[in-house]
Amino acid sequence: MNSHNILDTFLINEQKIKWFDYHLQRTESCLQFLGVKFNPNKLKNLYDSAVEGSLEAKKSLDLSASDPIVVRLEINPNHFSSSKVSFRKLTSLSQVRAKIILQPRQPWGVGTTNFKWAHRPFWDSLQSQFSKDIDDVICLNENNEFTELSRFNLFILDKDENLFMTPRLESGCLDGVYRKVQLNQGYIQHQLIEQKSAPLYSDNDTFELGKVKLIEQTFKYNQWLINESRYELWAGNSVRGLIPCQIITQQRQIEN
Repeated sequence: MNSHNILDTFLINEQKIKWFDYHLQRTESCLQFLGVKFNPNKLKNLYDSAVEGSLEAKKSLDLSASDPIVVRLEINPNHFSSSKVSFRKLTSLSQVRAKIILQPRQPWGVGTTNFKWAHRPFWDSLQSQFSKDIDDVICLNENNEFTELSRFNLFILDKDENLFMTPRLESGCLDGVYRKVQLNQGYIQHQLIEQKSAPLYSDNDTFELGKVKLIEQTFKYNQWLINESRYELWAGNSVRGLIPCQIITQQRQIEN
C-alpha cells in the first residue's frame, strides 16, 4: 500500500451505507484527481463487499445484526483487489474536547488536502498533542483561517445571526461527506448523540428541534478571539453527525 491509497470511513446501519452516493462520488472524484482510470462497477463492488462483510464483523464484535458498525475502507487505486477493509464499534461521544493549535499550519488552496488518504503524515504528527483530556485538535492554515479537526469538518455557529458557517474547500479542509450533504440541503437540522434535538438559540437557551442555515465562509482565528461568546465550534462527520466542541486549551495570540 502506498501514500496514494484512498481512505473512506462510513457507517453501515440496517445493512445500508449511510449517504452511500456521496461516499462513492467522493472516491470517484479522488480517483479522477489521481488520473486513474477505473471501472465504476468494480469500485461499487468494494462497498458492496464491505456491507456483506459487516454481518460477520458484527458477530465478532458482539453486536446484533441491527446495530450500526463503522467501516474503514482503504482503497488501492491501481489494484482494487489489494484494498483493505476493517470494522469497529460505534462508540458514544457527546462532545469533542478540542484544542486550537497555532502550529503546524495547513497549506491554503484546493488540492490534495481536500481528499482523504490512508497515509496522512500531517495529521499523524498532531496525535502527539492528544491527551486524556483532549480528543482532537482544531487547525489553522497559513492565512490564519480555521480549517478542520483531524477526524471532523468544522462548523461555526454564529449565535447572533443563528447561522452555521463551515470553512471553504480553499482553506485546505477535507471535502467531507457530512459537510457536503448539509451544504447541498442548505441547512443543518441539529441532532446530537442519543438522538436529542439540538438548540435553536433563544433568550433562555431553550432547546428545540429546528433548522439553521449553513453557508461556506472564511472564518479567521482573530474573529474567534475578539468575540468568542458570539460563536460556538462544532465538529461533524458522516459517522457521528454534528457534535459540539468543548475548547480545552487556547493559545490567545492575535495575528494579522
